[in-house]
Amino acid sequence: MIRSSRSRKAQAALHGHGVNLVRVKLADLDAAGVRRVGRIDGVRNGRLMTADGEVLDPRTVVWCTGFRPDYGWIELPVTNADGEIRHERGVSAEPHLYFIGLEFQYSAASPTIQGLDQDARYLMRAIRRAGTPAIKTPAPVAVITPRAA
Repeated sequence: MIRSSRSRKAQAALHGHGVNLVRVKLADLDAAGVRRVGRIDGVRNGRLMTADGEVLDPRTVVWCTGFRPDYGWIELPVTNADGEIRHERGVSAEPHLYFIGLEFQYSAASPTIQGLDQDARYLMRAIRRAGTPAIKTPAPVAVITPRAA
């Protein structure tokens, strides 16, 4: 929920427009130990399976769908009639489901590197309060699924 009238006005003006202020450099992802895989096509024995049949057992998943929000793949009641996520500062009504980097998650800076810090700190406190077990992994896994044009 946006509390200030100025932020609500800015949100309305930017609604539906992407805020692509940060480039994604593959070399930076590689240097961080991120492993990129293809489109997730299903689940086998509770594990993610890629379109080419590789079965994955990641500890961490960063699901990138491009620069337009599309939450149709989440089969939980977390969106409104317009397909937008219903949340309170990134905390969904579904247990253990959190979002970060959303436009106006808390402020206009939320989808930027500068705004992520404040939102991430808030979410970490919310996750601790909810009793969600901490996930520790030596190298994150990013699942990148390009959008069809």
